[in-house]
Amino acid sequence: MSISVGTAQTICRALPWVVLSLLLFHCSASTEEECSALIDSYKSEHQKEASPYTGDNLIFFLHVPRTAGRTFHSCMLKPAIPPVKRCPKAYDNLARIDTAVPNCGLLSSHDDFSIISKLPDDVAVLTHIRDPVDRFLSAYEFAVEVASKHALRRPGFQNKPHAMITDEVWPWSYLVPFFQKDIESRRASMENEKPNPDHWTFVNHPDGEEFFYNKAHHRSKWILSEAEEDNVLPSLDPYNNRLYMPLHEFMETDIAHELLHNGETYQVLGITNYSHWNDAEELRHCMTSYPSAMEAMFNISKARIQRFHHVGVTNRLLESATAAAASFAFPLSGPAYADQKPPRDGDKKLSEDRFSTGGPTKTNSPEQKELLEKVRLVRAA
Repeated sequence: MSISVGTAQTICRALPWVVLSLLLFHCSASTEEECSALIDSYKSEHQKEASPYTGDNLIFFLHVPRTAGRTFHSCMLKPAIPPVKRCPKAYDNLARIDTAVPNCGLLSSHDDFSIISKLPDDVAVLTHIRDPVDRFLSAYEFAVEVASKHALRRPGFQNKPHAMITDEVWPWSYLVPFFQKDIESRRASMENEKPNPDHWTFVNHPDGEEFFYNKAHHRSKWILSEAEEDNVLPSLDPYNNRLYMPLHEFMETDIAHELLHNGETYQVLGITNYSHWNDAEELRHCMTSYPSAMEAMFNISKARIQRFHHVGVTNRLLESATAAAASFAFPLSGPAYADQKPPRDGDKKLSEDRFSTGGPTKTNSPEQKELLEKVRLVRAA
């Protein structure tokens, strides 16, 4: 009889301690063998890989969060593709991806590689990767920032209609509520604390003003006395303070291991917790439990990424964009395609005036007229 990794793990955990100690070696060995078989099954069932870009096939941007992917997509990919050839947005609802839309030529989402099973056979894939430590820090900072704003919202707050909501986009749909709950819990525990009347806080206001503030007396001062200077609180450590979960604690949480530790590798393998493949959870368990499974899956990810048409790196963004333009034959000196948005009053006149060196009434030079014609073509696209 064959059982899954998850079932075997549950049985082993449920055994009484004495029995478990007698069968520990057997359970571990069996589970590792199951993992090896599961990896073999993964390789045989998910053989579809990325194809080279031919100029006509679909481009899928596998957007790994916190890798400058939004900048790369908005400033490099979208302007190179006519609006009529861009697929519908799919960041906030991965299940609605539909490549059957006529002329769907560029698709971007936080989806993992498992989406390849729903895309055309000749899809070309590109991605951006980042140093794992830098990416983890960036994800922590961003999740805390968004969650803090949510926690301070007034009752009855409503999002703008049709707006893309960050906490509805994977993985923020998990991380933002996690931190919001933590922040609200910490705020509640500190509500009844009375501020020390002797403590002062240094304030660097967004408008540029710098002063000191005493919360107990609700008083601000430009200059403090020597005695008061001794009671100025130290600057808040953004990675270790009472207002939200410190970084060192978050690193050890299940959600951090599930979404961020080895997150880039999981996304390339198609086994995130948003995967379209049923074996994803068990494969993640195998990778975190056995070095042999980690090495085997890591080798698969390295081989897979070599099939991608382009792979950029965050800390060399400009060079990555240049390399992507060359690999996709996007002319960097050509016009950029604008988004299809209804024109506002004065837009056309503003565009023309911007390229007129002598004001709106002066005749433009031949070079300026050529540039204006490009602007009109972009706006008409």
